[in-house]
Amino acid sequence: MSLSNLAILMARQGKVAESEPFFERAVSIDEKSLDPDSPRLSTSYMNLAITYKRLEKYEEAEPLYRRVLEIQERVLGPDHPRVGMTLFNYGNLYLDQGLLEEGEPLLLRALAVSEKALGPDHPDVGLRHLNLGLLCHQQGRNEEGEEHYRRALEIFEGVFGSEHVLVATALHQLANLYQDQERYDESEPMYRRCLSIRREILDPAHPGVQGVVADLADLLRATGREPEAAAMEAEFSAEGGPKGRP
Repeated sequence: MSLSNLAILMARQGKVAESEPFFERAVSIDEKSLDPDSPRLSTSYMNLAITYKRLEKYEEAEPLYRRVLEIQERVLGPDHPRVGMTLFNYGNLYLDQGLLEEGEPLLLRALAVSEKALGPDHPDVGLRHLNLGLLCHQQGRNEEGEEHYRRALEIFEGVFGSEHVLVATALHQLANLYQDQERYDESEPMYRRCLSIRREILDPAHPGVQGVVADLADLLRATGREPEAAAMEAEFSAEGGPKGRP
């Protein structure tokens, strides 16, 4: 088994920190033996960048994402779907650090590239809209955020049907946006639909279930329905307790 494959296996088993030196060693070997524009070297850089990002080593990850992007644009062209994916990951690196202004142009370009390469209704395009919605929401640009979230929801429902986990994710994000604006009549049915979907496909103790329970409970309290909120929390408390938005 190659170093890269061993590291990937370890990462998939949740041993991210343990996989780091193996990914680093693979990059070192590939840099010495491969052409600087080799797709295999690009893949090694990407694997290490993702690992650094997961370990919150953002300064180490950033130049690797930049290098991957440079290689892919030269070898594959600026409109290749893999370029769109790299731009997406690169932009999310900044979002994870709260650097929204730095991340936005990368995510906008990721959306444009993915739409051109994959078509406007591809699930990857939905993911681009979802993240741009989150970015706009965090910046207080609520109308733009709503447009992105609704487009993501439309794409996911069209591709996967109405009961998919990504549909639930888009519903949750859109409900959060509405709740933050005190648009409770619009937020509540989305929370409830999200919860219904997640209860069917996830364990009750899963953070995705517990999170929407906590957010819905907050809404119920904000609208004067404390007994209903308490009853719902009690229903789920045996499964680990709700964990809402920070």
